[in-house]
Amino acid sequence: HLSIRRQRQMCIRDSYYIHIDDSLDKLIDRKEITFDLSQTEEQQENHAQAQAQSTVVKEDQTSKIKQGLSLIEQIPLFEQTKQDIANTIKRMDNKVVKIGVFGTFSAGKSSLINALLGDNYLVSSPNPTTAAMTEISYGEDSEITLKSEAQLLEELNSVYEVTGQSFETIPSYIESISDKLKGQLEKNQLAFVNAIEKHYNDYQTKIASGLTHKIAKDEIRKWSAEDEYATFVNTVHLKLPLPWLEDKIIVDSLGLHSNNQRHTNETEKVLTSSDLILYVSYFNHAFTDNDKKFIEHMKDMNQLNSNQAFKMVINAVDLAENNDDLTAVYDYVRSALLQVNMDPTIYSVSSRASLKGNDGEMKSLRDDIEHFTVVESKYILQDQMLNQLHHVSNAYAVSYTHLRAHETRGN
Repeated sequence: HLSIRRQRQMCIRDSYYIHIDDSLDKLIDRKEITFDLSQTEEQQENHAQAQAQSTVVKEDQTSKIKQGLSLIEQIPLFEQTKQDIANTIKRMDNKVVKIGVFGTFSAGKSSLINALLGDNYLVSSPNPTTAAMTEISYGEDSEITLKSEAQLLEELNSVYEVTGQSFETIPSYIESISDKLKGQLEKNQLAFVNAIEKHYNDYQTKIASGLTHKIAKDEIRKWSAEDEYATFVNTVHLKLPLPWLEDKIIVDSLGLHSNNQRHTNETEKVLTSSDLILYVSYFNHAFTDNDKKFIEHMKDMNQLNSNQAFKMVINAVDLAENNDDLTAVYDYVRSALLQVNMDPTIYSVSSRASLKGNDGEMKSLRDDIEHFTVVESKYILQDQMLNQLHHVSNAYAVSYTHLRAHETRGN
């Protein structure tokens, strides 16, 4: 039914891989862009098409999805997509929704999550070079997953790439450290390399017993936000005994204002595996060029097949001088989204005010998330997984066509 069976053997034999050319690495320069607030006829037509495509079929498609997955699971291609689909099926069976929170660095992602949860549980790093991803879920015992030594070395070489330096091992780097060498780095990069110099031996001792370790509640700040320790952390797994989290996993993704390959890789993994996307833009620099590029990147990665699975959030609206100021930013963001064929619900919130007891639209956002989790998610996620399988099928068809053309030329 997905036209995969006919292509299966040919693709196994020749292992054709489809690569996404666009990269989040392009998204590190923040600059404002100007949109025409009026819609052309073409934009209106595209918007109508997007609305029509967002209709979710209210029919259980689980058996069809599992059948499609079984057809491709033995083929050594699209491993991430296959894993994402399998994980989504598992979450559906367990009635748990994964919510990815995205936005540029310092857009207010962590403060938004805190407001949704009702208290200051998350502590975010002010340094994009040492920031770790945080995953919040229901439970009691929080953990950290440390970076592997290979990851740490890769990041170290990435930091020194602009200087033309590279190192075979971390010990060889520590032996070669000099003020002249470190003098070529920026301040936030210095925090990273100083942490390695100071705590590398402690890190080695810790990873000798594994990469994942339980942490006490009073250690969360240390491992999340203090450069000396956050440098070594890949993910903070924050467990909270909050009833609202019983059917949810929330991921505070790494900011996009981060010139770091690990951040790029981790952000893309969260993106492809999220059931619901909350995209956060800061009121004072709402919908920058980076925001536009990232949303287009999500569309290119075939993740935005359903507008219901995407919510736009303008945070820090308490900075608005008056209602006209607030309305102007809202209209600007909505028009910008329409011009990339998106028309999601837009929430104008203040995390700071919400944490002080003035929820405003935060309550509406919280209720919408709950409605998605309880009512909409099953059919929307099935729709998304079917789209992922169709994407794989189309890619196989392209590979098969190329293979046949190559064999024809060879004959």
